[in-house]
Amino acid sequence: MANQPSPLPPVLAFSFLNSLGTGVVTNGVFFLFRHAYGFGDQTNYLVGIVFGATYVVAALGVGPAARRAVRAYPWLTSRLLLGTTSAALGVTCMIPCAAEMLGIWSTWPAWILAVVYAVLTGVLWPLTESYVSGGRSGTALRSAIGRFNISWASALVIAFWAMAPVLEGRPLALIAALGAVHFGSVVLLLSFGREPGARLPEDHEPHPPVYRDLLVVCRLLLPASYIALSALNPFLPGALQRLGVAVAWQTPLAATWMLSRLVTFTALERTHAWHGRWSAVTAGLVLLVVGFATVIAAPGRGSAALMAAGLAVTGVGMGIVYASALYYAMEVGRAEVAAGGMHEALIGMGYTAGPACMLLASALVPTTSKAFEPTVLGIVGVIGVGLAAKAAWNIRRAHQVREPAG
Repeated sequence: MANQPSPLPPVLAFSFLNSLGTGVVTNGVFFLFRHAYGFGDQTNYLVGIVFGATYVVAALGVGPAARRAVRAYPWLTSRLLLGTTSAALGVTCMIPCAAEMLGIWSTWPAWILAVVYAVLTGVLWPLTESYVSGGRSGTALRSAIGRFNISWASALVIAFWAMAPVLEGRPLALIAALGAVHFGSVVLLLSFGREPGARLPEDHEPHPPVYRDLLVVCRLLLPASYIALSALNPFLPGALQRLGVAVAWQTPLAATWMLSRLVTFTALERTHAWHGRWSAVTAGLVLLVVGFATVIAAPGRGSAALMAAGLAVTGVGMGIVYASALYYAMEVGRAEVAAGGMHEALIGMGYTAGPACMLLASALVPTTSKAFEPTVLGIVGVIGVGLAAKAAWNIRRAHQVREPAG
């Protein structure tokens, strides 16, 4: 039946495998391009802006485009579209390595990878999220979203650790290997339904009115969290070096926020008490602010332990904000592709704004200057404070909404 959900284990396995690739390319593309093509800071900032902006357009457009395509071509299903997208990601990952093998020494394969990969992932994840949540509501939806978060977040941690040893060797071969992973994931689609399960009105557990208010706030906090993250990424290498952290420990220490976010996702999946509660969203906001400020303050105090603590707190805050934003988007948006598309677009906005802040800072202050990082963080801080203040105002305005008992 059309309203039946696809089996969750293959959906989660598909998410895990594709997150290995998107984790490396999305989070490690700047390292990869620096080692493979010699990209400098400003060029990498431009790559980040192009990648993020393209991702936003694709994520926002996939829902309407998919619905129009399915209506126009009855043979086209969401499963076929998802499989084609994953296979196309595999082909895209082969382009830089193929160009190198053909003796083409140019940067155009890097730009093709960034733009095409961004478009395809902007299509991939909203569709995948619709299969995670489609046909599910209430407790089943909450559990599915929680397990989905654990799946993709754990793949990200694995990809980040696995990437480090091969960066200076064959970075383009690493991207090609990820292409093979994308290809392999297509087999799992055989267990998917032709379309994501649909929730019929009589089967749908009506969400409390407060969910819509919480979604509005989460859609402010989500891009703010990713703006902060995209600003911390280039800040950490220099900060860890100034703290005297050994090279072998710099990457594991920098990954602290990924691990704490994964733990947070796991905890949130095991309990549903946070659903519909303003206190959970407020805690996510406070932890983000405290964690970000602690990370920035750590180098001045010469404390690697303080840095690790700040990163851990930041990861917990990001976990709460992300899980809340996705859950309320799927509940209020009735698990449609467009709901996942808006969620992913907000992430893309954060990824775009972060490099844009860095590019603006580089126009004001030389990147080699000691004032560069404070300038970047100051710009990010102004944007983040503005979004956080708007979210806090919404939370305060909704203070009359009672939290559910139990």
